[in-house]
Amino acid sequence: MNTLSILARYVLKIVTFITVCSLLNFGVSNALADELWWNTGDGWFFDGANWSPAGAPQANDIIRLGNVPVAASSTVTMGGELGFHYGELFLSNGVTLDMNNSELVSFGTAWINGNGTRLIVRPSAGPNFHDFNGTLVLGQNSYFELKDDVAVRLFSDSVSSGTILGRGTVLAGDFTNNGIIRPSNNGGLIIDAGQPSPINPIDLDGTTGNGHLQLDQLFSVLTVNAGSLTDSYSGTVSMAPGTLLAMNVDAGWAADSNSEINVAGFNNPAAASQISGTDMVFGGQMNVGGALGHLRILAPIEFTGTAEVNIGGTDWLEVDGATVVQGGQFTLGQGGKLEFDGTTVMQGGEFTTVNDNMANGFIAFNGPTNWDGNVTLNGASQQNGSANVTNALGAVLTAQAFDMDGAAGKTDWNVNGNLTINADRIGTTNASRFNGNIDIAGGFFPKLSVNLTDANASWTMGGTMNLSGASNLYETRVEGSHMIVEGELNVTGGRVRIDADTTFSGSGVAPAQVQIGPADSVLRMQGQTVVKRNVSFLGMGTFQNGAVCEMTLMDEVDLGSVGLSNHGLLEIDPFAGAANVNSFENTGTWRVDIGGFLAGDEHDLLLVGTGDALLGGLLEVDLIDAGGGLFLPGIGDEFTILRSLGNVNGTFLNDPVSMLNGHQYNWNVLYRPHDVRLQLSSVSVPEPSMFGALVLAGVIVVSRRVRRD
Repeated sequence: MNTLSILARYVLKIVTFITVCSLLNFGVSNALADELWWNTGDGWFFDGANWSPAGAPQANDIIRLGNVPVAASSTVTMGGELGFHYGELFLSNGVTLDMNNSELVSFGTAWINGNGTRLIVRPSAGPNFHDFNGTLVLGQNSYFELKDDVAVRLFSDSVSSGTILGRGTVLAGDFTNNGIIRPSNNGGLIIDAGQPSPINPIDLDGTTGNGHLQLDQLFSVLTVNAGSLTDSYSGTVSMAPGTLLAMNVDAGWAADSNSEINVAGFNNPAAASQISGTDMVFGGQMNVGGALGHLRILAPIEFTGTAEVNIGGTDWLEVDGATVVQGGQFTLGQGGKLEFDGTTVMQGGEFTTVNDNMANGFIAFNGPTNWDGNVTLNGASQQNGSANVTNALGAVLTAQAFDMDGAAGKTDWNVNGNLTINADRIGTTNASRFNGNIDIAGGFFPKLSVNLTDANASWTMGGTMNLSGASNLYETRVEGSHMIVEGELNVTGGRVRIDADTTFSGSGVAPAQVQIGPADSVLRMQGQTVVKRNVSFLGMGTFQNGAVCEMTLMDEVDLGSVGLSNHGLLEIDPFAGAANVNSFENTGTWRVDIGGFLAGDEHDLLLVGTGDALLGGLLEVDLIDAGGGLFLPGIGDEFTILRSLGNVNGTFLNDPVSMLNGHQYNWNVLYRPHDVRLQLSSVSVPEPSMFGALVLAGVIVVSRRVRRD
């Protein structure tokens, strides 16, 4: 096009714009307006012969298309005029009005009604930015179609009960959608509440609550820009693969309990449907299913207690944005996947997969997760991202198979509140092994309770566990099912308790390592404790056996620079053995096994390092079979049971008595500056009354244990 043609078109556009503006602002009086109706089948809009009364419509006229039978289902084509101003426009009875590069402009209303009735808007060279300007009232089963990225403007009180579809931008503040909004797959639709900043509310679900956002064409896009919605969304969203719903609502938006989001896959899982935009609150029904359905929620989202999320077999829901789960029901079919990839706060909800096998579908928490409520995980679930418990009252997880350390076995848990996990297992196998990192903070509330369904089951702490105390009280940090420690357990300071029965293993991938930090740190074991050989102890603190608790140090256990304090029942190996500690305090009961004269092999020996041995409490002596038959010592025989590089202070509260084969073995305890010995003083047959008294006193143990290889 040459320069003169461009200039001529530009001048014509200005003249037309001035004319239209004049009509809009000063208009022709309705009293002067004519009412015309289409009197034929298909034809050209500006052909006067096609109208009754005769003559083409003029500005401000009332236009009717389809009100007479002959016009039904006809196609009326505009074009040849840059713009046209109508008073009112009525389309009905299946008529199609194709604007065909013309503009329609009016402060009046465009009424479009009837099955198949359609207004098609295309870009025009006319003077206005928006190629349709007016109030739109769109009836059921009728269509307002945008072509080729056209821009239209709907004035206040516009309402649609039909279908708005195609590709373009709709500037529509104070707009009500009772019908369908259906974008195309080549750019889609933008519903904009106003420029430069959205300020007007949009009613996307209409007064009926049945508004439908229908993204059923592959890769179609619907963008909503608004300050707010007039109310929560109660309608339906339908999404095909590759579609995008971008809800840019300044105040955020909510889809309530009546809403529904349906996502189909069409066997195209790589093309995920997506929801993006501002904060979203969801309390309705979300269905991801049908031929490898895949939905990604990119927007921040909050699932309320009324949410119902259904993920079909082989289907997939990814929640990528910041997420809060207040509650709701989440159900997965065979092979379904639900993944939380962003920062997630778990306050409630019930999640169900078909079984506890990850291969058959799972729930995965891949991003940082804050557990802050009661959550039920039926089936298979996995914590891959870091996990936090920040609320003092903590969280309760009721699960079947909850893989605490994730697929990589490296998950970090920061427990600053009371975390209770009630589960069949906490790993992918029945071994319930945890290889990640657990930090349990100091204070009254932080605590980990692992309660396995099988009362005889145990779980293995194969990673790192850091325990902190915050007061002079013994604060419980771990309780519940039997814990096997094969990793690192560190007391970073203070006084802490483990109430669960615990075995410190010297086998596994590597022997356990226990570090009890500064000299004033104490790790109190408040259950049944077994420490096996090869376990490494570091630090300068104290390893304590709590009152009414039992602790067994297996043969060759070495606490290194860590001291031992016994307030319960202490035993060195169930048969006979030697153990090393830095210091020793006894206020409970120390059970000593004697099956021969060889210290550490046939009878118990406790070796104390540079720290002192402070004796008190009770001493119990068992006669055992150490491999050569039941041992029967003679009067005067002595056995060294304690040696110390430091001082030996205090005494036991009793001289022990052993009973074997109806005989009473009476022992003297010999205290020396650096050792303690037992000497058999006499053997007698007790009087029946004395025997009963000894039983009541609780100092008799009849032992016929046999040393194992």
